[in-house]
Amino acid sequence: MEEKQRNKVGYYSVIPSKILYNKELKANEKLLYAMITSLAYKEGYCFATNNYFAEELGVHPKTVSSWISDLRDKNYIKVEMVRKENKQIIQRKIYINDVPYPLNNGYQYQSKNGQAIHQNMEDNNIRFNNKNNNSNTTISEAENTNQTKNVQTEDKSFTLTALGDILCHNTQYWDAHNTSTDEYDFSYVFEDIKKYTENSDITIANLETSFAGKERGYSNYPTFNSPDSLATALKDIGIDIITTAGNHCLDMGFSGLSKTIDVLGKNNIEHLGTYKTEEEQNKTFIKEINGLKVAFIDYTYGTNGIPVPEGKKYCVNLIDKDLIKKHIKMAKDENADIIIASMHWGTEYRTTANEEQKELSNFLFQNGVDIIIGNHPHVIEPFETREVTMPDGTTKQCFVAYALGNFTADQNAINTRDSIILNMKITKKVDGTICIDNINYVPIYMYKNTSVSTHKFKLIDLNSEIETYENGTNKSISNTTYNLFKKELSTIEEESSVIAEFTPKSENDYTIKCKIVENNETIFEVKTFAGSRERAKRIVDNWKQNASEIYPKILNLLLDDKKE
Repeated sequence: MEEKQRNKVGYYSVIPSKILYNKELKANEKLLYAMITSLAYKEGYCFATNNYFAEELGVHPKTVSSWISDLRDKNYIKVEMVRKENKQIIQRKIYINDVPYPLNNGYQYQSKNGQAIHQNMEDNNIRFNNKNNNSNTTISEAENTNQTKNVQTEDKSFTLTALGDILCHNTQYWDAHNTSTDEYDFSYVFEDIKKYTENSDITIANLETSFAGKERGYSNYPTFNSPDSLATALKDIGIDIITTAGNHCLDMGFSGLSKTIDVLGKNNIEHLGTYKTEEEQNKTFIKEINGLKVAFIDYTYGTNGIPVPEGKKYCVNLIDKDLIKKHIKMAKDENADIIIASMHWGTEYRTTANEEQKELSNFLFQNGVDIIIGNHPHVIEPFETREVTMPDGTTKQCFVAYALGNFTADQNAINTRDSIILNMKITKKVDGTICIDNINYVPIYMYKNTSVSTHKFKLIDLNSEIETYENGTNKSISNTTYNLFKKELSTIEEESSVIAEFTPKSENDYTIKCKIVENNETIFEVKTFAGSRERAKRIVDNWKQNASEIYPKILNLLLDDKKE
């Protein structure tokens, strides 16, 4: 605003006592509230942009977004998004709740000496609200009804690669340790699969350890602490984002959590899910990828019984529906095109999603999430594309991967060395719809070569190892190892493609769905019912364990053309 306009007589902002003396509000939140009241006087709402407020207050637009969310959550303001028929946001309206004085259009400012305060504000206030503010670019220029030049005119896409759990056990530390230099080098572990992780527009993985420093001692289960060089190796293979909200994030306390964040930052790896300050938690994590604004959110079911430090509830995102809805709303308010949720959930070593995972996935989709990448079980669980009906009756395509297995670990439980590198293409079409396609995966295996003295651990591409052995070009593995790789590949394919679930309709009525999926396309699906939870679970378990036998039998029966 021009200085002469600021100084005009009659330019007022009103801060009610309930705002002014509210100790739960930041000082700048109170100031922001006052600015909104002054800009809302004529129309009953303010439509100034976050960029405008940020410039006036000397902060980042995301900070403004968090303040607006806080004022809204405390019911001091109401935020309304005006959308086109295709759901594209064209304007944001901010209303003042419970104003203690009448105003134009249903709101009125308190009068002073018999004259309404707003009567002298026409020239300098509303003109600026209507003209100047709306000429600024905003966090999403779609907020502005007049900025038609930014309407999407072509499809926009990006590729996403997702990886599983990153653990590191003592055996891996010893294997990577150079005794002469006392340094740790993990780069050799990823040499064969690096080509699959470094070329996507965005690559994301999940951290199940901490980087709390050498002085704390490197450790594994039950409390993990790994060398910083592991983070360096992960960056070297192209990992852009690491989700840190997990059951091990507080293994080394809040100081270890903070140090982990610092180490990731030093390696230019972005993180989400754990935070050093409350302000960081209240920022929306958005990356602009190929012209699309992609929001990422991350939550964990718990912290292994380690209490979240008193006064630092913000340090980790726990699975809390109110918190999730708040973060989704913040992403929408900042006009995110895509919302991707990372979930630390499920039952360890279970190869099917549990009921809580299914319920939470429905909750996330219904509230606006497009893609869910799950982890924690340490084994592969199924993934699938869904057609989701939204509360307003519209449908949208969504995707969930319940768990991707261990990306790196030295666990001996069954299936814990299996994992997949999941790839997909996400497109926002001109009409606003989201399309998730080109879904594929690379089956990988954490191979431990006990025949060598060092560098035993290596992530291998199972398809490549099997193919080169069969064509005679790979002489480095034995027939026994080849058979092991074949077995693990078969396991991964089955875990990724055989889907079974049941949903309670009532106490004595359960709906059961059994599927076989190939290349993300359902090639067989059967729906049936059961009169008890026990029977439903038995059907699901039998399908999961015996689908490879049941499906051919069903197919043969359907193809049988013999007449009675």
